[in-house]
Amino acid sequence: LGDGEGDQRLYVLQEEIRGGAIQLRSESFGDEAIASTLETLSHFVRLLWMNNLDFENEFGISLKLEDLPYVQLEMQSFRQGPAQNFSLLDTPGPNEAKAVEALKKIGPQVMSMSSGCIFCIPHDQVESEQMLKLYSHINIYMGGKRVIVVVTKMDSFKGGDEAKKSTENSILSNFNPNVIDQLSMHFTSGFELLVLYELEGFVDDEQGRPGSFKDNLMRSGKLWEDLVNTYNLNYTFDSEMTGQKAIEICRQILTDGLTKHNADAILKSFQDLYADSERLAMTGDVANMNNSFTLLKKSLEELAVYVKASTEERLRIQERQRDVEDLLISVLAELAAIPGLVESGVETLLANKVIEPMKQWAQSNNDWTIITVDPDDIGAAGSQVMDEMEQRLIKAGAKKGKITCSLSWSCSDDLDTTVFLPLVLRSPGATGKRPVVSSTLIERIHNQRATGGEYIFSGTKPAPGQYKFFVQNFKNRTGVQMTPCTVRLTRGGSVEDKHFSDVCEGANQAAFEFEWSGASNEAQGTIPFPGGKPQLLEWLRDEAAPKFSKIMKHKFDVLMLGDGQSAGAVAEITKCIEKNWSNCTVLLNQLHEVDEIGTEAQFLEFRTAPSVPLNTGDLADRICSFDVTNINYETEANRVVLINANFKQDVLKCFNKTADEATKEIKEQISALLQDVLFKFTNRVKAAKDNATSIRERNQAVAEAKLSKRQVEEMVERIQPQLAGVERKMKDLMESLAIPTVES
Repeated sequence: LGDGEGDQRLYVLQEEIRGGAIQLRSESFGDEAIASTLETLSHFVRLLWMNNLDFENEFGISLKLEDLPYVQLEMQSFRQGPAQNFSLLDTPGPNEAKAVEALKKIGPQVMSMSSGCIFCIPHDQVESEQMLKLYSHINIYMGGKRVIVVVTKMDSFKGGDEAKKSTENSILSNFNPNVIDQLSMHFTSGFELLVLYELEGFVDDEQGRPGSFKDNLMRSGKLWEDLVNTYNLNYTFDSEMTGQKAIEICRQILTDGLTKHNADAILKSFQDLYADSERLAMTGDVANMNNSFTLLKKSLEELAVYVKASTEERLRIQERQRDVEDLLISVLAELAAIPGLVESGVETLLANKVIEPMKQWAQSNNDWTIITVDPDDIGAAGSQVMDEMEQRLIKAGAKKGKITCSLSWSCSDDLDTTVFLPLVLRSPGATGKRPVVSSTLIERIHNQRATGGEYIFSGTKPAPGQYKFFVQNFKNRTGVQMTPCTVRLTRGGSVEDKHFSDVCEGANQAAFEFEWSGASNEAQGTIPFPGGKPQLLEWLRDEAAPKFSKIMKHKFDVLMLGDGQSAGAVAEITKCIEKNWSNCTVLLNQLHEVDEIGTEAQFLEFRTAPSVPLNTGDLADRICSFDVTNINYETEANRVVLINANFKQDVLKCFNKTADEATKEIKEQISALLQDVLFKFTNRVKAAKDNATSIRERNQAVAEAKLSKRQVEEMVERIQPQLAGVERKMKDLMESLAIPTVES
C-alpha cells in the first residue's frame, strides 16, 4: 500500500509493522487501551485481506470461537446475574467480501452455541436480500430458542398501525414455526432511545442545580441539537421558563419517549433472555460439577480397591488404568477428526448426490419454459414506453393470441390482411362420418379505418403447419399518394415488424411466411421488451424466475429427500455422521468393558450420533434462486431484447454459482451444529482422561509412600460421609434445573 493510496490508517499501520513498532498485548485494561487494541486488530486484519493473505492457513490464526478476542465489561442492566457472554454479529457492508467470508465461519459457531438471539431489523429493510439470508440463519440455528426481534429506525416510519402490523406479519412470514413459538417483537428507534438515555443522564447530573439547568442543557452541544431536531425543544423553552419547569418538561419527554419506544418492554425481554441464558449456563455448570463429583467418587473407590489389593492385583489395576487412559486418548483423537471427516464426506455426498446431478439435469432439461413470454405480457404490464402501433392496438381493444398479425396505416385507404392457414385433419367424432379437412379457426377484427388498423389473431392453440400473411389494398385508393403501412407479427413471445412504402390497389403484398410447430411453448429467437430494462427485470423477477425455480426445487427435493425408492442425500448425510461417530461408540464400549465404574452414566448422552437437522426447504430456496440482474440482454432502438440462445446459459451460470455456494454453506451448517455436542463430549472425555491419569499416579504415590491399608481406609471413611451430603445437594440442584440423571 503506497502513501496516499486508500485508507491512510492502513498505510500508517503497514509502515509501523515494517518498522517493528507494533505490539499487541494479550490483555488490555481500560477504555482507551481496549479501544486502541481493537482498532489495531481491525486495521491489521483489513491489511491482511487487502494483500490476499490467508491468516488461517498461512499463519495458523484460528477463527474458532474460543480463540477470538473478547471484551469484559460491566453491563448495568445485567449486573445482578453472573457473568455471561454476548456476541455481537454485525453484517458487513457491500464492499467487505472478506469480512463476509469470515462471518460465515464465525456466525454459525456463535448461533449454534447461543441460548437465544436479539435480531435487529431496520423497518425499511424487512424484505431486503441481506435480511432474507439472516432469517434463514435464525431458522437454522435458533429453532426452539428465544428470539427477540427489534424493529429499528421507527423515528423515520411514516405508516400507521395498519402498516406497522403489515411489517410485523411480513417479518413473521420468514420464520419457521419452531422459531415463532419462542419469538417476541418490539418496535423502537435506537437513535431516539440513545438521545433519551443521554438526556436521562444529564437530568440526573443537573437536577441538584435547577437554576442553571436550562442554560446548561442549551449549551450541551449535540444533546441539545438532537433534542431540538427530535422534540422541537427550542420552541418549548422560552426566556421566562424556570430551571425547575425545564426539568419537569425533560422528565415528561423521558416518560413519553421511553413508553413510545417500548424501552421497558425491550429491556425486560433482554433480561428474561439473559436469565434464560443464566439458567442454561448453570445447567451446564451443574452437569460438569456432577461429572466431577462422579469422578471424585470413582477416584476414592478405586483407591479403596487398590489398597486392599495384593501386589499382583495392584499391577493389574495400574495396567487397566493405562488402558483406560489410552482408550480415552483414542476417543479424543476420534473426536478431533470427526469435523474434518464429516465435512469431507458431506462434500463428496453433496457433489455426487445433489449438485452434479442437478447441474446435469438442468443442462439437459429441454422442458423448461424459460424462453417464452406470453404475448399478452409484451408491451402491457410494466411497460412505460409503447410505440404508436401498440397504442393503436390498445385503443382499438385489439385481442391477441399465440399468433397475432397487426396492420397499421395512416390514411382512409381500405387495407386488408389475409392469412393462408394450414389444413387440419379432423376426427369424425361420434357421427361415424369420414374425417374431413378444414382450416384452423382464426378470429379477425375487420378494417378499423378510424384508427387505421386491422388485426388477425389465433386462439390459444393454433394448429401446426404453414402460415402465410398478406396485405391487400382492397379499395378506396385515394389519389396518387402512396399508402405506407406497417405489419407486425407476434408469435409466442417474438415480435417482428415489416414496413412497406406502398401497397397498390387490388394487389396482395406478401408479409410473413413461417412454420408453426404447434407446441404450447414455441421457442422464439428473441423476446422484445418495449418497456426497456425495468420491464425485463420485472418479468424475470415475477414471471420467469419463479417458474423455473419451481421446477428446480422439485428436482432438488427429490435428490435431497429421496423418491420413495432410493434414499436422498439427507439420509446419506445422517449415515455419514453416524459412521464417523461409530468409532467413538466402539471405543466407549471398550472403555466400559475395561472400566465399569461410572463410565456408562458419564458418557450415556454421547453414545448415539447427534441429530443434525437440515432445512431442505430453505436450502432449495437458496440453491434454486437466481440473481436476475446477471441475465444478459441487448438494446435496440426503443426496447431491450432477450436472446433466447443465451438466456438458458445465463440461468445455468447463476444456478451453478449458487449451487457451489450452497455446498459450502451446508458443510459449515453441519459443522456448526456438530460443534456444540463435540465441545461438551471432548471436555467430558478430557476430564475422564485426566482423572484416570490422576488415579494411576495416586496409586503409584500410595505404593511408594508405603501407606498402610488402614491409613487409606480411615481417610476414605472420613471423606465419604461428606460426599453423601454433597451428593444429596447435587441431586436436588439437578432436579430443580430439570437435568436428567442416571443412577450409578
